[in-house]
Amino acid sequence: MKRTPAAEASRTCSVGLLGHPSCGKTQLAEILLHAAGVVRQPGAVDAGTSLLDAHADAIARHHTVWPAWAWLPWGETVVHLLDTPGGDHGCYTSRLAIAGVDLQLLVVAAPDGIERGAEDALRTGRHVDAALGAVITKVDRPGAIAPIVARMEEVARRRAVLLQLPVHEDGVLVGLVDLLADRVLRYDPEGSGAWSPEPVPSPMRDAVDAARERLVEAIAVTDDALLETYLEHLELPADAAWDGLARAVRDGELLPVFLASGTANVGAAALLDGLVRLAPDPTTWRRPADAEAGATFVAQWVTTHLDAEDALVTGVRIWSGEVRDNQVWRNCRTGETVRVHKLYQLRGPRRSKARYTGTGDVVAVWDGLPGRPGDAFTDGPVVPLEPPPPRPTMAWVHLDVAAPSKAADLDAALARAVVLDPSVQVTEVERPPGRVLAAGCRRQLDEVLTSLRVRHGLRLVVGPRPVGYLEVPARAAHRAHGRHLRLASDGEVAEFGEVWLDTAPTGDLGALRWAATVDDDDLPARFLPGVQRGVERALQAGPLAGYPVCGVSVACVEGAYDALESTDAHLEIAGHAAMVAALTAGGTELWEPWSDVHLFVPTADVGAALAELGAHRARVLGVQVDDEETSVQVSCPDRELPALALRLEALTRARAWFLVRPTHHDRLPNSLVAEVVARSPFLHLRPEGAHVS
Repeated sequence: MKRTPAAEASRTCSVGLLGHPSCGKTQLAEILLHAAGVVRQPGAVDAGTSLLDAHADAIARHHTVWPAWAWLPWGETVVHLLDTPGGDHGCYTSRLAIAGVDLQLLVVAAPDGIERGAEDALRTGRHVDAALGAVITKVDRPGAIAPIVARMEEVARRRAVLLQLPVHEDGVLVGLVDLLADRVLRYDPEGSGAWSPEPVPSPMRDAVDAARERLVEAIAVTDDALLETYLEHLELPADAAWDGLARAVRDGELLPVFLASGTANVGAAALLDGLVRLAPDPTTWRRPADAEAGATFVAQWVTTHLDAEDALVTGVRIWSGEVRDNQVWRNCRTGETVRVHKLYQLRGPRRSKARYTGTGDVVAVWDGLPGRPGDAFTDGPVVPLEPPPPRPTMAWVHLDVAAPSKAADLDAALARAVVLDPSVQVTEVERPPGRVLAAGCRRQLDEVLTSLRVRHGLRLVVGPRPVGYLEVPARAAHRAHGRHLRLASDGEVAEFGEVWLDTAPTGDLGALRWAATVDDDDLPARFLPGVQRGVERALQAGPLAGYPVCGVSVACVEGAYDALESTDAHLEIAGHAAMVAALTAGGTELWEPWSDVHLFVPTADVGAALAELGAHRARVLGVQVDDEETSVQVSCPDRELPALALRLEALTRARAWFLVRPTHHDRLPNSLVAEVVARSPFLHLRPEGAHVS
């Protein structure tokens, strides 16, 4: 296809590259950019010369760390190319970005086959009815392509059709057979990406004819008119075949498969030709039925990354209408507004004034947008757009800084981390003080922690997520005594209060049951609120491990005071002392929180998963088996969930996931009590003289 200047382009499309980590997405993007004349030579990820991995973080890690855009002209089309980090269940930024493209292109490395990230992408595309294509890269040496195509078809549940065959000579890739054009594209052996057409060689004739027949037949059966033509002539015109294939891709019936080699710079031009013909027309997008009328444009925040100066850059997909500079945008979710001063087009770190700001385009914004990635924006009316949901939380750590003076720096860094990856959650906690950092998998947490340490230079204190243990009274206590007395220098009473309490377990974990049967002559009613405050303060840290105490009834049965010197504060101190004495005398037991867990696990791994659940004290409540995925309902102690998530991730290649709903507390087994007490972060809160009984 002849390239024309971008200014003459009459069409726009966007293509997102997704797949397993290190499958060759970025290298493929490099040869596409080279074919379009954007770069003089394809860059290399390992050498740190890739245009799309130009940020210092990506260069240091030798892999893509966040989605990156680059626009390129091809024929009469401007293609917005999106390169994403290696996709797995934890990479929400990739899922969010990919939801903003017209065509999702799965990249699979021929030597590795269909890996976990590729399977996840195929299943996700299947569930959202996305326009999906695929390219098998690293076909430099002869290899088995057919099993990869068959596995794609099995997982995607749509017929996979191979559009090309590799041509090898003496074990070296020299070109591709274009099956619809019935010709060989022989590529420059020097790696320039240039190619010349040749007839199909005689030794390949039978294989090419058979592959072409399968392809044309697969296209024909998706459309009655095409099928009629095919049955009559046993052939389809090339343009009609491409049109039929485009419809089938748009409708989710066919999965077209291309071939390429990033290292040999083979297949880029043919791939671009195919992509611009297959990508759905962005002007066919329909607004949601519940959208308010009158919006002149609809845009969605789909990516966020950092520029060379570490400023936040927002990638915005325009679904409808036209945006322009110096315009007020309204967040459809929050109602907040912002004036967007300038719009840019991106080529990795390079930015230029946006010349295309209409339907289907992707623009970059340096003005800080209110809200979060996934939000929709218009010039006023509300147009609700639902971003893909993040993976459920399955990994947690408790986080603080070693130097308290750096707490504000930590909060600022975490706020930026949430913008870069909105599936990360941060919750401030008081016991122990700090923050709980949560994400879909351990890999996500490690990425955030690495950024906090390396990028922001923070010394972190990282520990397990606090478990909400409770202490419950083991036995009743009768007439537990508490006294507060301070004498003045002359020996006279300066402060005084005295209380006797009866306590008993209630049999549940409800709030304090308070009663007062003390005679008003012994202790006037005006002092009872102070006594109750002292009791409640004592219940904040139990004598066993310093955890809160629940499930206790307390009665103030006797008291004493000094008519001149006693105050509420003195009786509060006495009430606290009496409650501590009661808890120490009666003893407490540790109770742990439990949750209902709805686990989804690949059916092939369900046996190993059930064994793992038993090893983590989970109680299986029900199992529902499907052909691919099995649903397991369990009740599980909260303390076991982080370790269980890690084990399931390892067992199922990160394909297991679960939903958690807190339900109740249950008594901690005696075998675990000593360990929990020893590791309690609240031992210093135990009352003086408290002991383990």
